[in-house]
Amino acid sequence: MDVDAIDHHQNIYFAENTYWLLIPDNSSLRGKRVTALDAPTSTSLTLDYATSYTHIENDVINPFKSGLAWTGPSFGRGASFTIIPTLSDIKTSVDADFVIAIRGSSSDIEYIANPRHIIDVYLNSRDDLKANFNYTGLSKQTKSFTVSGSELQEGVNLVYLDNNSTSSYSLPHFDHATVNYGRQLNADNSPFEFYAPIHSNTVAFTLTGSSTPSVWDITRITNPKRVNVESVGDDYSIAVDLPVDTLSRFIVFDDNDVQTITELELVSNHDFTSLRNHEQGVDHIVIGPEEFINAGQPLIDHRGSSRFIALEDIYDEFSGGNADPTAIRSFIQWTQEEWETRTTITEILLVHPQAKYQLL
Repeated sequence: MDVDAIDHHQNIYFAENTYWLLIPDNSSLRGKRVTALDAPTSTSLTLDYATSYTHIENDVINPFKSGLAWTGPSFGRGASFTIIPTLSDIKTSVDADFVIAIRGSSSDIEYIANPRHIIDVYLNSRDDLKANFNYTGLSKQTKSFTVSGSELQEGVNLVYLDNNSTSSYSLPHFDHATVNYGRQLNADNSPFEFYAPIHSNTVAFTLTGSSTPSVWDITRITNPKRVNVESVGDDYSIAVDLPVDTLSRFIVFDDNDVQTITELELVSNHDFTSLRNHEQGVDHIVIGPEEFINAGQPLIDHRGSSRFIALEDIYDEFSGGNADPTAIRSFIQWTQEEWETRTTITEILLVHPQAKYQLL
């Protein structure tokens, strides 16, 4: 296990989240609260910076029109693509790491399926080559390089990807890029997240700012902890005991900037187990929007052992109420593994025209 690894995951299906606030019948019961993080009695190291990550990914193109290969824009031979990471409060004495991924493609895949791609990578100018891609085919390739923090620019940075291929059919796509760099902990630029640059230690992090910030430990995102912030002269300090098995993750914010929920929709007597159960199944299921239940009834009657499953119910039980098409796949898998009778035929009727169901 690589305890220093940070993974980024992009959701390409929806840009909003649905949250359920479950209200018990017993009004004396209380839900989870954010409790205080236990602070160490002493620290062995003081740091005035931490590690910050910037991830850039815009999956808008499926170059092969199937599967999971969603990418960003393409840039042919002689063209350039520019990645624009915005970095704040750079600690210039700390090195920065860049990871860049591209996916190969062809301007005429039937004629030349595996063109050669030669891509030079530069940072903020074309004076110093930082990395080079040189390969043939349609696969995703990743390159990494390290620079001094003094080579970074406060604010906008420019990473140039120059396609110098000898093949006119070279048409690579930018896939994603990640930058991790040393960041000074300036609370006036909150909110921001940071990671501890080390583990297995007791550390005091120094924060600057004009007012006392709030800091949470979000290493376990489902169980955040409130970190005690102390004033130390004109600055602030947090003391934490860093675990051995992972890099700790924190968020710094101003209480006044926390979003206030002003609208709630009451949903009474909602059943979260109408599908996610182990009861007797059916031979055929028909999936469609709830508004098409009546239109689908003749098919249900014709099939016999059949059931109409509303998309909205699938989303509620398999993707937390979010319109994620992979919830359909999860539901169908559930019918095969958990229902007493496995479904033999699944038909999908009239789904949302903008949804991407190729992955099913």
